Amino acid sequence: MNGEDEFKDFYESSFDRIFNYVYSRSSNFQDAEDIVSEVFTAVWTSWGKIERDNAIYFTFRIARNKTNDFLRKRYKIFEIFTEKSVEELADEYKNEKSFKNERKLKNILEKMLESLSERDKLLFRLKYKENKSFSEISEILNITKNNAKVINNRLIKNFKSQCQKIKL
Repeated sequence: MNGEDEFKDFYESSFDRIFNYVYSRSSNFQDAEDIVSEVFTAVWTSWGKIERDNAIYFTFRIARNKTNDFLRKRYKIFEIFTEKSVEELADEYKNEKSFKNERKLKNILEKMLESLSERDKLLFRLKYKENKSFSEISEILNITKNNAKVINNRLIKNFKSQCQKIKL
């Protein structure tokens, strides 16, 4: 049996175990599929160097590391605003523009934040909750500094226009 056939047999016999492990940690079917794909790609790349008796252990170690990398990235990027941060942002903006109706302002901000992409939520949180500079934000989001500024300005304009529609 050649290396490709051995790998195919190994893949078919271990896929479910690896997938179940990754899925149990990621809690998302599509994310688990993506991670498992990366795992088996890494195993295939190293297949000639792996002792066949240890292949399953090697594969689980890669699965653990790839899942950990994914979870670290997800928690870093997809952290959602808490109720407290929404109130703080509303208070900050209210003070800046002398808004009188804080309740409406919070509702507008909450709705706006819910409708944003995950990237825009993160940019807004980094800028107004964590007081990061545009340089720091651009590094975290892997975009240019000018792009971070443009996105921020677009978010603020959108927020202002929503406030004006309700005549705050």
